[in-house]
Amino acid sequence: MFGSGCWAEHQGAAGPDNAQVIGCSVSGTGEQIMRTMLAKECAQAKGDIFTALDGCFGSFCATPSLAMYRQRSAGLILLRKAADSDSAELGIAHTTQSMGYGYMSAGMASPRARISRKKESDQAAIVATRL
Repeated sequence: MFGSGCWAEHQGAAGPDNAQVIGCSVSGTGEQIMRTMLAKECAQAKGDIFTALDGCFGSFCATPSLAMYRQRSAGLILLRKAADSDSAELGIAHTTQSMGYGYMSAGMASPRARISRKKESDQAAIVATRL
C-alpha cells in the first residue's frame, strides 16, 4: 500500500527552506503500518529528526485506527539530507523491545552497527544522529 512500508522523496526547492532528500523504511506488523501510512507520515513530519519521529510515533501509538490491537509493533529508519549539505540526519524509532540497525557514510572508515533498546515505561525508543 502506497506510503506504508517505505517512502522516498525530494522536498521543496533551494532557498531559505532548503530542499531535502528523504528516505524511510518501516518494518513490523503490516496491518498497523498500512492503516497509519507510517513511512509517509514519518518522512513528512516537520522539525529536527528527533522531534519528527517523537511526534510521528506518538501519533502511531495513540491513533484510534489501531484500537483493536493490544500493542503496537513497528520499527523505522529515516534518513534526511539537505540538498546543499554534505551531512545527513539518521533517525531510528521502534515500539518493539529492541531493534538492530547499521549505517555507514562516506567519511567513515567502517560501518557501525547498534542495537537500540526501549525502556519498559516508554511507548517508543528514538535514536537520532548526524552523519
